[in-house]
Amino acid sequence: PPVLWCCYYCSCPGPLQYLLFVYLGFKNKDPGDYSIVLYETANKYHFYHSIALLGASRCRKPAVAGALLVVGMGAFCGALYHQALTENPVLRKLAPYGGMFLIAGWLAIAI
Repeated sequence: PPVLWCCYYCSCPGPLQYLLFVYLGFKNKDPGDYSIVLYETANKYHFYHSIALLGASRCRKPAVAGALLVVGMGAFCGALYHQALTENPVLRKLAPYGGMFLIAGWLAIAI
């Protein structure tokens, strides 16, 4: 059922955030200010949209809304996490597309 699908994917981002936080703490003893800002931005949007996935299970088309939010979180937050952790901006161009998927996910929840 779609509700179980959304609950499964919603439970995954929370532990992933914690693991990324621990990894950043041990990997970079002196990360640059820009890396910290990128990481905090990715973490904030990851957290907010993990909560939005809970609400996605109650909308008319939970599979569509959930899929859009998961893809958007992966592209937007993943690109920012990658750049913050590796200081390699190769995936930076994915972030705007991820943002569009997140907006589409919110619209799918609202409609």
